[in-house]
Amino acid sequence: MIDTTGLHPELAAIAPHLPDLALDDPVAARAAGRALVEQASAGAPPLDLSGIVCEEIEVAAPDGPVAVTVYRPVGVDKPAAVINIHGGGFVMGDRESIEAQCISWTRELGIAVVNPDYGLAPERPCPGALEDCYATLRWADDRANGFDVDRLAVAGSSAGACIAAGVALMARDRGGPSLAFQMLGCPVTDDRATTESAMRFTDTPVWNRAKVVQSWNLYAGNDRRHLGSYGAPARVDDLSGLPPSFVLVAGLDPLRDEGIAYAQRMIDAGVPTELHVAPDVCHGFTSLPGSRSAHFAAVQTTALARALA
Repeated sequence: MIDTTGLHPELAAIAPHLPDLALDDPVAARAAGRALVEQASAGAPPLDLSGIVCEEIEVAAPDGPVAVTVYRPVGVDKPAAVINIHGGGFVMGDRESIEAQCISWTRELGIAVVNPDYGLAPERPCPGALEDCYATLRWADDRANGFDVDRLAVAGSSAGACIAAGVALMARDRGGPSLAFQMLGCPVTDDRATTESAMRFTDTPVWNRAKVVQSWNLYAGNDRRHLGSYGAPARVDDLSGLPPSFVLVAGLDPLRDEGIAYAQRMIDAGVPTELHVAPDVCHGFTSLPGSRSAHFAAVQTTALARALA
């Protein structure tokens, strides 16, 4: 039974009708994830690519080529660029799931958006997704590809935010590329799942404690044998030297407290950090319909515009 206590009325109305993202069968979970994206976009007009050049490329990565979609604004020379990393519990999701967001950012902000189709667990456990997305960032940092390499950012939601945070740490420790910004929405950061919110929210819509634990087990192994140095950003001791950051967390999300803690640790380490807590929403709410979701999606867009201006 889904618990909608405290949920914004718009989200409470649709929560019982959302697909079950059970991770016992990754193939079925991916189908359910696609159904969730389709449900969220139902009734929306077709995606408008006018004024945007959309390019399909392959980026070389340690485990093989990564399929990437690049959205560029027409008429903008050397635009800023953001590597936008889709969510899906490390197991689900694809480039198409965030295509509308990529197009919106390209059009509204006049920036390029780079959208990698990183390898999914359990077929590609950690650090496969991290290396795929770090390779994509390195590709964007090549001046020959036409971006303003002094204005590069990483962004992601949920597991995508975990990967984005890991990529930011990798860039810091591997000598670049230099990042101007990182945007983390409802971030996964800590595989230990011992916070108050991780223990409390067992029946919340979209994501709950059981799914948190299961997704980590699929991504990093039950014994965390695949975790590596950057798989769980909360385990990294030193967060200094990271780029200015934006963190958005949902109040009714098992991941709430680890996102807040990560933002607080960055603040303590001297990283300029903007933290937003949306109290009456569930995990992944910005991809769901409604005015509450649209408001915070706009907050994210404004923060990205300000950072890459």
